[in-house]
Amino acid sequence: MPSFLDNTYGSWLVALFLANILYGIALLQVYLYFLWYPKDSWYIKLIVITLTTLETMQITLFFQLTYNYLITNFGDHTALLVLAWSNGAQLAAGYLSAFVVQMYFGYTIYQLRRSKLVSFTVWIIALSAVTSGLAQTVISSRLRTLDRLGETWPISTMQSSCTVACDVLITVALCWDLNEMKIGVKRADQTLNFLMAIIVNRGALTAVAAILNLVLFITLPGTFWFCIGLTPGSKLYMNSLLATLNARQRAQTHLDQSMSLSSFHLENADAARRSTVVTLDPRDYSANTGTSNSSMSKCEDEEAHRTPSTTLGRKTGRGLGDLVFKKSTLQSSITSGIGP
Repeated sequence: MPSFLDNTYGSWLVALFLANILYGIALLQVYLYFLWYPKDSWYIKLIVITLTTLETMQITLFFQLTYNYLITNFGDHTALLVLAWSNGAQLAAGYLSAFVVQMYFGYTIYQLRRSKLVSFTVWIIALSAVTSGLAQTVISSRLRTLDRLGETWPISTMQSSCTVACDVLITVALCWDLNEMKIGVKRADQTLNFLMAIIVNRGALTAVAAILNLVLFITLPGTFWFCIGLTPGSKLYMNSLLATLNARQRAQTHLDQSMSLSSFHLENADAARRSTVVTLDPRDYSANTGTSNSSMSKCEDEEAHRTPSTTLGRKTGRGLGDLVFKKSTLQSSITSGIGP
């Protein structure tokens, strides 16, 4: 009997502790979000509220299940294997939470690319993941006992595989888009690298949790070790989104500083161009004063010296315009919730 409890409700409790820690961190991030970004658009606030509601429901139902199995039915070994209604409900809440986050990042990709192909692919895979997850909860509820959960491995495999594929696609697409935004200014590029690091960590953590859930579910049938990847997984999604939203202020500060510095250098270069002495056209000079050929040669030399500064001015104008354009694009991506 100790061996049975170790591999079932022992691992169940480990999953509960991990989920609790992540839920507490998520609540702190929710508080900081509403404190720092009261002027955010209503749809982002609605996403945060929805995630908070779903995750609160999930952790509450998981607590209720734990109390029911280990306290109310203490000593009743038969009751430990009964699938309660709240088991499927808490799983559904977790799947829906992950779905909301994936849909949000899919929309973010669309804002950056203005291309429907990648975004639609993300949304389709995310929809497949949540659909198979909800189907798994329905099938599990019909089994009635926990020791028959292994029979759901086909649909469980599909759900985890779609989740991993969606997270990898989101990570690659966002990193690709942010890398394309680099403008050659050190601080701005460092900000983009910081955003990319957050996105990679986000995708890696959620993908690892899904893979862990799938591997443990298949390789350790009859145990609850898969809960270590499944139960905290939805909290990782919530934390990843909130961390991305809450870090925007830092990225905006870095971006403003880098753009101010770049504009300063470009304006100085443009001022230097304007202060350069520009001589008259040698032909005009010759016509008005009847100067000698040597004077014309001197004017031609001055004309040759004028050309580099004029070229610099043109390049400065193009560079400044390019920076302004990329800055506005980058600022819009940060404001929309891409990153810190």
